[in-house]
Order: sequence, then structure tokens, then C-alpha cells
Amino acid sequence: MIRELFSRIFHKKVIIKFIIIGFTTVFIDLIVYLFLIKIGLIIEKAKAISFLSGALFSYQANRKWTFKIKYFSLSQILSFTFLYVTSLLFNVSLNSFFISIYKYQLSLEFSFIFATTISATYNYLGLRFFVFNRNQRKYE
Repeated sequence: MIRELFSRIFHKKVIIKFIIIGFTTVFIDLIVYLFLIKIGLIIEKAKAISFLSGALFSYQANRKWTFKIKYFSLSQILSFTFLYVTSLLFNVSLNSFFISIYKYQLSLEFSFIFATTISATYNYLGLRFFVFNRNQRKYE
């Protein structure tokens, strides 16, 4: 019963696509983040801008490829925006918190990875059940 529930939530093909898009999104996020820090932007602003850059890519790629949604609607965009704004706040807060706690050379990287992992899980569940709900998906 639990295995069936887990496999329904974490559909194998969907998870693989989400992970591929997720890694690409994180790569976009990381490159933008490091670039903005290098040119002198403060960490919180750099993280917010880089996260939003990845979010734009994530919306289109997940909508079209992962969840096979052919169209977009206002409710979809509003749901996605709500999900990613809350995820952004959570991500930036976690990133800043861990940077402030760990005062060593790898604190930026550790904080980035930890904050990103937590927000990616939150995003998957939100996209799966909130933004691209069952009535819109084509793979089930």
C-alpha cells in the first residue's frame, strides 16, 4: 500500500524528466549566482535573481516535457508563481542561514546545495499536485 502510494507520487518517468530538468535548472541557477557574486552583487540578491532565472526555465520545461501540458492558463501561472515565490523565500533564507552558521571555505557551495535540494523537493511536490494537477496531465 505504501509502495503503491509512493510509486503514484513519484512516477518513474516523471521523476527522471524532473531530475534532468532539475539539474539543468540548478546549473542555470549556479552559473547566474556565481556570475552575479563575481560582479559584486550581494549574496541574497544574487541568489534571488539566479533562482528566478532557473524558475523561468523550469516552468517551460516541466510544463511541456515532464508533465506534458500543451497549454498554459492563468491559474497555472498563478499557482506556479505562488509555489516558486514561497520556494524562493525558503531557498534564500536557508542559503543565508547556512552561510551565517558555517564560516569556512565551502560555506557558499554547501549552503547552495542544501537550499537547492530542499526547495527542489518542495517544487516537485508542488508542481505535481498543485500547478499541473491530475486533470491536466497526460501520462497517468
